[in-house]
Amino acid sequence: MINYFRQSSIINPYRVRKLIDEAIKFNNLDLTNLIVLTEAASKNYVVTPIIAAKAGAKVYAVTSDSQYGTAKDIQEFTYSFAEFCGVRDKIDVILQKEKKIINQANIITNIGFVRPIDKRFVEMLNENAVIPYMCEAWEYRVGDIDIEACKSKNIPIMATNEDFQGLEVFDYVGPLCMKMLFELEIEIYKSKIVIASGDKFGNVIEKYLKAVGAEVYLIENLESDANRNYLKDCDALVVADYTEDSTLIGKDAKISGKELIGLSKKISVVEFAGDVDIDELDKYNIPYFPKKRVGKYRMGMTLAELGPKPVIDLHCAGLKVGEIMAKARLNGKTIEETKMLALKYTPAQKFPDGKKI
Repeated sequence: MINYFRQSSIINPYRVRKLIDEAIKFNNLDLTNLIVLTEAASKNYVVTPIIAAKAGAKVYAVTSDSQYGTAKDIQEFTYSFAEFCGVRDKIDVILQKEKKIINQANIITNIGFVRPIDKRFVEMLNENAVIPYMCEAWEYRVGDIDIEACKSKNIPIMATNEDFQGLEVFDYVGPLCMKMLFELEIEIYKSKIVIASGDKFGNVIEKYLKAVGAEVYLIENLESDANRNYLKDCDALVVADYTEDSTLIGKDAKISGKELIGLSKKISVVEFAGDVDIDELDKYNIPYFPKKRVGKYRMGMTLAELGPKPVIDLHCAGLKVGEIMAKARLNGKTIEETKMLALKYTPAQKFPDGKKI
């Protein structure tokens, strides 16, 4: 069985199991008598239904065929790892989002195959259902959850504070960017690196790259002459602008490939987050990673690419947000009372103005 897990990209299943137990203990997660609807997924994302089940929940985990594997393979993988963790009897992997299951759920996670949580989906929820948004509020993507439908049905949604004391999942952004730079053979130490970011990613990446001896410049945009001066003779440009609506590098974008190569013939590009026209990079032979077009409101790699701990810690924290909300609703608390309790006792986070839910 251990070899099977390693072939499925769980290098050390004993460590993963221990990390799950530690995260449950840290969060004091207790999902006894609650029903959780989440996803069954490949690699390190197998952990979410396991966490919920080990915390006492009855779990329905939905999956489907995808680029990451067949539904049959993911179902087998989930059941095998659940057996290894002693919770096989608490998890049902399902292939369809059926009304009778959706209607039972107390906690619905917004991840993977559960999405989209659209109007039709929301209409099938019971009146006490809750949705923990398993990342920070500013990372909200239109289409993940129909917020207006949730408002209409009084379904509370709370995001997860990734900087919560003791959790600090967001700091893994730094090592993740390092991993991506290494893929381009940028050594970081003594390298000149420019980070283009108008959001929270940039500050964290800057801190970590400076800590290991890089010459780092953080700029908010790629358009001004002053900012472009920093690109002169640089080794790498890290594009880390998750919230930017427009394309950052391209023929008619913030900066073109021709302009980039004119500023530094040795430049490589890390698509950490945000849209970059990779055809433009190919045209001017600019190395980039990952070798795909990431697109808007997406990360080039997720924290799961580092290892299991960031996923375990974040999803366990999100489930804790869900636990307190679900128990509050079952005890007759109003939406506002439910949110206040979540903010008081969990890493819950409100959505900012303009994204109120």
